[in-house]
Amino acid sequence: MSKFTIVKTETTRITAADLMPTVSKCYAEITGDAPDAASLCLIVAQSALETGAWKSIQNFNVGNIRPGRGWRGQVCQFKCNERIMRDGKWVVEWYSPTDPRTNFRAFPTLEEGVRDYCRFLGVDTTPHNGKPNRYQDCWDAIVEADGDDADVYEFVTELYRAGYFTAPPDLYYDGRNGKGGVLALYRQFMPVVEAFVEVGADKTLAPPAPGDIETGTLEEMNRRLKELEAEMSGMKNWRAGLAEATAA
Repeated sequence: MSKFTIVKTETTRITAADLMPTVSKCYAEITGDAPDAASLCLIVAQSALETGAWKSIQNFNVGNIRPGRGWRGQVCQFKCNERIMRDGKWVVEWYSPTDPRTNFRAFPTLEEGVRDYCRFLGVDTTPHNGKPNRYQDCWDAIVEADGDDADVYEFVTELYRAGYFTAPPDLYYDGRNGKGGVLALYRQFMPVVEAFVEVGADKTLAPPAPGDIETGTLEEMNRRLKELEAEMSGMKNWRAGLAEATAA
């Protein structure tokens, strides 16, 4: 008997504006504090990379996390690829349902998907096995981030060491020619994240008073977000894009 339930695969598009307050809430459930801009931006950037800027997010799985052997929740299936090392060369392999490598965790709401992502990295969800949390160093890199490019490098390095992704780590980190990796997305999203943090996740999101439009206001945050989303509007399935780049 299957440990999980396979559900219909649905594209559940979101935006950074949807993601940031949800991450802040779920992050605080683990740490006791809301994330600062550096920590929040690492999560936003990596989620954007994994889901094609949320244009290809399936069933609110914000990190494209697979179910694993102990998963008892819902699962969706969709065609995907992996970059793997074979005979000293990186190659791209595609998988189609019902190959178990096309199984991904599925959630009915964004909050449930984000909470699972945060707990996947930051909480030992299998304490009975006697092993330490495999992704604790990844979570520590998020919590201890202070806002420079070295944070991104450390985060991606720890993700690779833990086996979160199989792509060449330099491609995941820096993309091709400095475009498309977590680093570029981190730099692009930082102004939006900083504006969100300055406004405050708990603050009532009401329009500012006339003449009060400055860096920390909601209007400024929305303006920056629209500019960024326009810049990234050409992004579709980022996994497929990385596969093409790797194969080139």
